[in-house]
Amino acid sequence: MERERLRDWMLATATGARRVRAAMPPAWRVADKTGTGGYASANDVAVAWSPAGDPLVIAVLSSGTPPTPSPTPSPPTR
Repeated sequence: MERERLRDWMLATATGARRVRAAMPPAWRVADKTGTGGYASANDVAVAWSPAGDPLVIAVLSSGTPPTPSPTPSPPTR
C-alpha cells in the first residue's frame, strides 16, 4: 500500500517536468522527486519504466559554482 502511494505521488509530481522527465523518451513513465539547494545545486531521483515495464532507477546531483564577487574598483589616483 505505501509503495503504491509513494509511486502515485511521484508520478503526479509536476516539478520534474524540465529535469529527468524532459530527457526521457515520451513512451516512458517517470516518477520523480526533485530538490533544489543553494549555489545552483539541484537533485532528482526517479524511477522510469520502459514501454515493456522494465524499471530504471536514476539519481542526479548537479551543482554550479558559487558566484564570484566583482572586484571593488580602486579609487582614482591623482
